[in-house]
Amino acid sequence: QIHVDRAAFVEAATKAASFADDPMPIVRIDAGERVTFSATNNERFCRLVIDGNVGKRGAIVVDAHRIAAVAKGLTGSVVEITSTDSRMTIKGGATYTVPIVDPIDIMAPEFPDEHADVNGAALARAMTATSYAIGGGLTKSGVPGVWMEQRPDEVLVTSTDGHRLAHSAFATKGRFTVPARTVLTAEACKGLASLGGVVSLAFSIGWVHARIGSDVYAWRCIDSDAP
Repeated sequence: QIHVDRAAFVEAATKAASFADDPMPIVRIDAGERVTFSATNNERFCRLVIDGNVGKRGAIVVDAHRIAAVAKGLTGSVVEITSTDSRMTIKGGATYTVPIVDPIDIMAPEFPDEHADVNGAALARAMTATSYAIGGGLTKSGVPGVWMEQRPDEVLVTSTDGHRLAHSAFATKGRFTVPARTVLTAEACKGLASLGGVVSLAFSIGWVHARIGSDVYAWRCIDSDAP
């Protein structure tokens, strides 16, 4: 049995569902010291943590889009969640029942030790300023993503579709290394632009990572030979 703030539950369930898709259209909810929502489609990943009053620890897996739809119908300030072996019951103004699917681990890409803190608003501006000029393919006339180059106190962001060239930059506190030939996809740019506050930004082979407090996100990157 869990009691959580309704607004926090709605935000976590809705955002987790936006990261879930085939082949994994599910959300895993873990109840421990806090309540954690994990979701992925193997191209993007999120782990969102909210506070809650946990009566019994455990983990369940439910359909991502069904739990998001239920969350939007909740009212009141507190949501009560209980579960059996086959279903989860959610009470918040009304009572909803969601079937539990077979348990599965959702493995998070490991957040790198090397990372830099950036202002979320500045990061969003840089992503928005360059994502419009992303090219459509792995050709000499365009790059299918944006390059990020770490400089002493800032990151330079560049994109081109062969006709337009866009540059932007944002300040950093700390340093990270962008693996050679790595470019961010349009989806990763959009995801990073949606974050706010202080964002810890990092790269590993094939992934760009972001962390805000206890919440972590990751998007796959492209390995490009485009100049």
